[in-house]
Amino acid sequence: RLEASVAKAMGGRVHGRKVLSTVYNMAFEMMQDRGMRIEGECASEDQLMRRVDAGEPVLRAVGGKEGEETLVVMDSDDRTGVKFVRSLRESNPDSALCVVSVEGATPFTKKEMAGCEHIEFWQVNEMLFNPTRHALVPRHHAVPEKEVEALQEERCVRPDQWPSILVTDIIVRWYRFRKGTLVRIR
Repeated sequence: RLEASVAKAMGGRVHGRKVLSTVYNMAFEMMQDRGMRIEGECASEDQLMRRVDAGEPVLRAVGGKEGEETLVVMDSDDRTGVKFVRSLRESNPDSALCVVSVEGATPFTKKEMAGCEHIEFWQVNEMLFNPTRHALVPRHHAVPEKEVEALQEERCVRPDQWPSILVTDIIVRWYRFRKGTLVRIR
């Protein structure tokens, strides 16, 4: 079902299975860019499609700063509903979730999950390319806490005086920088 929705969303110009494979590869790269180790990967396109149809995670990544587990799930519905997200949260209470769907989450789902840091929603069209590989996008790195204090003293800057970057910025979402993280852009 998702395969047909993706093909329709792309104007029927491409095969849905190929797009889903690309989305899977970008999710794989995103987890690696976050410094996570991939453990539950799909060995073939058929296995990917079976997991998508069953509503199972297509990717399991472990690591990062807190050693957390992140599950990547592709929702077979066009828009991710609150029932789907609640069932995922209940079956995976200790895992962060990355949910990919054709049109993203419904407004009610976004509102319901607004206070939850451990869930993120992506649309298929946002996962067709790796934004960090674009020629015009500079490198972004989180500055370690030890360096932040030294930089503040060196430049006589309070934490609220640093330039800010929106939490909706694609690079902030890609690396999943937390609010308050100092990001060095080069």
